[in-house]
Amino acid sequence: MLELRREDERVGDVEREIRDRVADSLAEISDLDVRRMFSGFGFYVAGILVAAAWDEAFRLRYREDGRWVYKPVDEALVDDPSRIVPLVRNRAASSAASPTRGVAGDPCQPPSILVLHAVASRWP
Repeated sequence: MLELRREDERVGDVEREIRDRVADSLAEISDLDVRRMFSGFGFYVAGILVAAAWDEAFRLRYREDGRWVYKPVDEALVDDPSRIVPLVRNRAASSAASPTRGVAGDPCQPPSILVLHAVASRWP
């Protein structure tokens, strides 16, 4: 029988600590939102997922070979706003400009209205 656990038990102490440290470092980003995600936390800028506190590391999100990958950030950057803020802003800008952003089938981004219209117009 499946035993249901509380949310706090599914996210490790390390991920919560990383979330708190990074959120403090990124405080100057006004449209930053941190949300619970799988076994960690997602960091969103203007609604775009750009990073995660997951698997005991802060990871920036990149698109490689048609899929999303999360690359760990050097631990020394996490507590240095002068270095981490530009990295996160760059990821947000790159993700927003990505031609795959909002494409149907990408579980991390909802399809845009233009993509929905383009898909709907192809139906017989």
